[in-house]
Amino acid sequence: TISVWFKTTTTSGNQCIWNGRPTIGAAVAIFLIGSGIRVDDSNQTTSGSVSTNTWYHLAVTWKSGGNKVIYLNGEQKTTVAAGTLSKSNANASIGRSSYGDSLQSVNYFSGQMSDFRIYATALTAAQVKELYDAPISVANTGACLAEQFTEGATGISFAKTGVISCNG
Repeated sequence: TISVWFKTTTTSGNQCIWNGRPTIGAAVAIFLIGSGIRVDDSNQTTSGSVSTNTWYHLAVTWKSGGNKVIYLNGEQKTTVAAGTLSKSNANASIGRSSYGDSLQSVNYFSGQMSDFRIYATALTAAQVKELYDAPISVANTGACLAEQFTEGATGISFAKTGVISCNG
């Protein structure tokens, strides 16, 4: 499961929320395509609609051999067969995508993000709803990565080095 709060300042173009893949079609990436949310594994799925300058909670769950479920503001929007989730040793990124460290096709996120989490398991609908209803009080139990973002004088910077290990 990937969970994040976000607020975009534009609904035009392609904006990367999460990129964990070395090449297109491998591993997982989450984008805003215009006002729609697109989740890419080996099966691209577009769901939901967002507006500018409004905070949204997004959660995407995958179950091995099962379904991919997209939630927006605690509500299930789409359930489809999950694509293949391949392991990747690529550097993952939040708020930007590029492949092979090429800056020729970078899709930056325009806006703000907070409370980004990666879980090793597929959260239930009730757990996703709990994250939406009370994100600050929900324990990070089971989260492989849970980061709060703070904005400084020069903008938001986030750096996580090393290996994020999710076993579950």
